[in-house]
Amino acid sequence: MQIKIIPSIFMLLCSAYAFAQEATEIYLFDLIENGKSFTIKNSVNISNQKGYDNQPSFTEDGASILFTSFRDGQADIAIYDIEQQYRGWLTNTPENEISPMAYPGKKKLFTCIRSDNKEKQQLYTYSYKGNEPEVLIGDVKIAYYTWFNKNTLVTMSWAIWMPCMSITLNSKSNTRSSKIQAAHFKENRVPCLSVL
Repeated sequence: MQIKIIPSIFMLLCSAYAFAQEATEIYLFDLIENGKSFTIKNSVNISNQKGYDNQPSFTEDGASILFTSFRDGQADIAIYDIEQQYRGWLTNTPENEISPMAYPGKKKLFTCIRSDNKEKQQLYTYSYKGNEPEVLIGDVKIAYYTWFNKNTLVTMSWAIWMPCMSITLNSKSNTRSSKIQAAHFKENRVPCLSVL
């Protein structure tokens, strides 16, 4: 009986360690093409702080990188200007903001998931200038998302039933349509999905 208990406790500890968000850094490299191969040179640590830094993405013009960074025990969105070699903060709220991405076709805006203390995870639009954020998708608890194009968003939500949605936004009429694919996953395991 003891032999069965020890592996179970060991597996639980290993699982908790594997899924913990440890200190990570974000690096920017020069990618140099050499005929049929590539060389990576000149690494620069653009996050350069203790704690979790992750989920980098380029701004629409490619001049900066957005990323999630933890400070004071919560997640905010940071930006790194490549030419100026300057890092700054875009959000400073009591909520957690994660997964920043450029909003396609909207040079002055970016999107990210914002979660509050009530377990909501909604997709918001933010201005680079610091204006008040606005809810873009508020009726679905979004876990992951990516922009397919400027009018189509692919999302995955948190639940035992993991719906994967393709959401088409129409900015002129302020409407949206959704196509939902749902799959059941036992024990709340998050799958790797290939959509579209």
